[in-house]
Amino acid sequence: MDAIEFDADERAAIIAEAQRLRAELPPTDRRGIGCLTTLGTGFLLLLLPQLAKRLDWPPLIADILFWELIIPFAFGLLAGILLTTSRYSRASVRVHDAMTWFASRPGARDAEARWHTVALICYHAIDDDGGLATVIDVDEAKKTLGENLQYVVAVERVLAEENSAEVYFGKT
Repeated sequence: MDAIEFDADERAAIIAEAQRLRAELPPTDRRGIGCLTTLGTGFLLLLLPQLAKRLDWPPLIADILFWELIIPFAFGLLAGILLTTSRYSRASVRVHDAMTWFASRPGARDAEARWHTVALICYHAIDDDGGLATVIDVDEAKKTLGENLQYVVAVERVLAEENSAEVYFGKT
């Protein structure tokens, strides 16, 4: 198989697509709200017994306030632990859409193929709160891509030359 070469216009379109994807604002991280809720209500829960004694509240008022604080504390704790970041979710959807698209269109080389290829390269692994999160296994993706792998590697080579991507699919 001969390596795919692109003309200057196609190279520019590939680089522009990568820059456009990278310029998109990242989705907000929803876990921070859960952490702040847990910290705030936890602090108030710690102060509640001393405050109830100092102000000489009846036990019923202290109990009501306790349950009004424990519920948001529990939801905040669950949200902080269980919610995934939107960045990973967006990357996962884009990568899986690209893989599905390529699976049904072997040998595609149009603008839509370029978009899906750049999305696959840019989003297959993301920086997710200080750690690298892999969205899809590269070896498995290579098998799924089939004859489209050569095109993906060629696009990846263009992006690597422009320092817009690390090389993953082109490795043997």
